[in-house]
Amino acid sequence: MFLESIDTVVNTAANQATKDQVCHPYCCSDPATATPECFVSSNWGGGWIGKPIMTLLGSLGANVIAMSPANFSDNVYNYVPRGTNAYTTCVWAVFIGEVDLCVGSFWETAPRRNMVLFTSPIDVNIFSLLTSNPASSIFCLGPALDRQAL
Repeated sequence: MFLESIDTVVNTAANQATKDQVCHPYCCSDPATATPECFVSSNWGGGWIGKPIMTLLGSLGANVIAMSPANFSDNVYNYVPRGTNAYTTCVWAVFIGEVDLCVGSFWETAPRRNMVLFTSPIDVNIFSLLTSNPASSIFCLGPALDRQAL
């Protein structure tokens, strides 16, 4: 299952076929806009994740059948609550055996990790949220005070 995203997992042929459509560049994610190019495995060789994955699968002689969120089975949706994002839905598809592999730029969350195995990350996106407690740290700026905590 290929989860398209700009510069990450790209189907160049499908993007060329849909370049004048409103859905571009995510036409393969919607059954109403997916073109036949979306389901040709060799078309998914674009992007910094798509290209090495397709190279790896080719070197292993894997029989790749291209799928995208446009053709999740009804069986998957029997397990997954409606409104769940495509990444979590793809993890469910692996969990119930509908697909063997999801290719995308996933955040490895604890609930997803409890369902399926993840490969070692190719890239890590670490972020932090910092906040202050206004009741304990009041800063006063003025000519006599230079960011002195009160």
